[in-house]
Amino acid sequence: MNLALLQPRLAVVEDNAHVAKAICHLAAKMGFTPHHYPTAADLLHADPARPPQGLILDLGLPDADGISLLDHIQTHFPTCGIIVVSGMEPTIIHAAGQLIEERGLPLIGTLHKPFHLKALQALLVQIRGERRHKERPPEEPREPITPQLLREAIEQRQFIPYYQPQTTTRDGEIVGFEALMRWNHPQWGIVSPARFIPLAARCGLLDRMTWIMLEQVARHWQQRNWEGITVSVNLPASFLDQEQLPERITRLIAGYGMHPACLVLEVTESEAMADIPRQHSNLIRLRVAGFPLSIDDFGTGYSSLISLYQLPFDELKIDQAFVMRADSDPVALEIIRALVFLARHLKMTLIAEGVETETIRRLLLEAGVARIQGYLVHEPMPFDALKKWRETYRPAPLASPEPPAAALPAKALLDISQQTLNNEAEPLATTLVEALRARKEEGHFQPLFAALFAAGTSITRLLTLLLRSEWMLLQQAMPAIQKLPDAEQYQAIRDQLDFFERLRRLAVETKEQEWQQRLEQSEHRAHKEHLDRILAENSVVWLRRRRVKLVTYLDEVPIQAQAKVVDIIGHIITVALDGEVAKVLAVNDYRAHIATQDNRERIAVEMLKLHNGNVRLALGEITPNHIGQRHHVRVRHPDQPEVTLAIHGQPAIHGRLVDISIAGARLALPATAAITRRIAVRCSFTLADRTINGKGIVRWTRDTEEQRLCGINLHCSSNDQRLLQEETLRLQRDLITRINNAKLPVLLQTALDAQE
Repeated sequence: MNLALLQPRLAVVEDNAHVAKAICHLAAKMGFTPHHYPTAADLLHADPARPPQGLILDLGLPDADGISLLDHIQTHFPTCGIIVVSGMEPTIIHAAGQLIEERGLPLIGTLHKPFHLKALQALLVQIRGERRHKERPPEEPREPITPQLLREAIEQRQFIPYYQPQTTTRDGEIVGFEALMRWNHPQWGIVSPARFIPLAARCGLLDRMTWIMLEQVARHWQQRNWEGITVSVNLPASFLDQEQLPERITRLIAGYGMHPACLVLEVTESEAMADIPRQHSNLIRLRVAGFPLSIDDFGTGYSSLISLYQLPFDELKIDQAFVMRADSDPVALEIIRALVFLARHLKMTLIAEGVETETIRRLLLEAGVARIQGYLVHEPMPFDALKKWRETYRPAPLASPEPPAAALPAKALLDISQQTLNNEAEPLATTLVEALRARKEEGHFQPLFAALFAAGTSITRLLTLLLRSEWMLLQQAMPAIQKLPDAEQYQAIRDQLDFFERLRRLAVETKEQEWQQRLEQSEHRAHKEHLDRILAENSVVWLRRRRVKLVTYLDEVPIQAQAKVVDIIGHIITVALDGEVAKVLAVNDYRAHIATQDNRERIAVEMLKLHNGNVRLALGEITPNHIGQRHHVRVRHPDQPEVTLAIHGQPAIHGRLVDISIAGARLALPATAAITRRIAVRCSFTLADRTINGKGIVRWTRDTEEQRLCGINLHCSSNDQRLLQEETLRLQRDLITRINNAKLPVLLQTALDAQE
């Protein structure tokens, strides 16, 4: 059997014999059977009975242009994967690729001459069946969808949200989710929105479906209470025509305890707005109410820049049409970079949709996109699956590539470097230029640039070297460039200038990173100076009095001891070890705090070593001493009795008493409890078989994943106040007794025994 008949065929439509030979040689090594067609007429006379699986198309052929062959390709090779290869301007190549996709032909990618064989190899791999994007399961044929079916689905609430995660590009940390509408049909299963959204929009049913989505998203948020994570919901243009829209959405989510800042409202650009004044009014009022606004599918719809100019958007989402082509289409990547520049200067959050490969993720990170969304993180999933996925998800940071060995310097660059640099900087700068040139098409470009810049090269001197190098190389190459066709002359000169511009951008980014490091060093230096100042103010007093207050906290109850100061040297303080000091150190794994003289700050200390009955403590971070400034000590109640809160005009709220003090309490309430700061409440709970009734003001609230904590000041009758005080003191005594009876660690007990 002829094995060539089993291999995939590759048609190479290329008039340059040297380029065609290189392509055919690579294709043969990859298992293709290549066929070279030097002219358009040769392809037109090819045998249609044996269509190729892939086709490499040059746009500039001697007898016709490549675009004129698309009719023939669409008729005889409609499933053939096409790779466009040309030396024309990138905008022409990009436009040709767009035309191929508009005609429904499978475009694998585009390459600009001269190109690297590795880039072509990656595209040929895709032709052999290893697609860039994950395959979606094909939908089974179903009966036509009618408006009546949609109305029945709305009445039965069959439309449900599927959640797709949004993460940071670099670290993979979850920052939000987008709720995407799906139809959960009882017989058909999950129906794609592409099948019913257009019909629902034409029939005026999309607004009701959106309200169903908002209600379900708020209910799901209430069940999970994701702190610091947002949920995005798409609002169609017609939805914004409704009267009292901000009030209705606010009331809806408030019923589930959801804050407006947690719900991002996405407005798609693929629809034109009908009643622009009312829709703009609603959007502005929604933003005033605290809802973040996002502009979806940016760059593909109506009046993108006008929308940014007129409305207070917080977030901009790059359409997947640009993102999914970022690794194969230079124009798409440049558009993304332009959007990064726009979002950065407008102080907007930027999210890239449709990220499906690590290659695109790395390109987006290098371009400056901070957040991504797509199948690379996870496909959209129902709420039950989302809960399980979050429990097992582990962020996958994008590792920085290691730079390979430096390239050997070329003689021309050596000569230029010797003319432009002094002897000290010459080896470094020469290596830099050559290494950057050798890696300009690889992912090692930026890390190597940053590493060599950190070695001490001046930004101004570096740019001067590169500019002179590029200019002299261009002059040396001009005789050869003038022999090229006009289009290729332009491109050859542009390649030189683009390389320099790329270096200049990286130089600026590296400089900004250096400023960030200087800022961190400055903050560290300021902290050290603050610690030195605190020591200067307190160490003399501590040494003179020979005493320092060592304190730690157990359930926010201070456990303290007066320690005898032996010496203070730098950031090391030495105190004498006794039983009280040992108890304080044992409470929190040999860590404690030293309160300053004014009791407003506390210095963290950690035990370094024990020596001759003394303890050496390393002074560390300084923090405000909020607990130490409280008038009343708060202690945790072991039984956590039930408590009932009554708020005027609202139903009673039931929760638990977490801890108490002489004048107040901290309560744990359901996550849905509608309670805010500075609100008057009546409180009732049982202590020592007696019911205590009081009233007070909510001083603070804090939300966790499952509950809402709040602190209140209590005002009770004199008898209740006495009982509250006795119970608080009893709990404090029990806690101190438990600490006194606790067994000391072996290290501390051994040191105390040695002293005796």
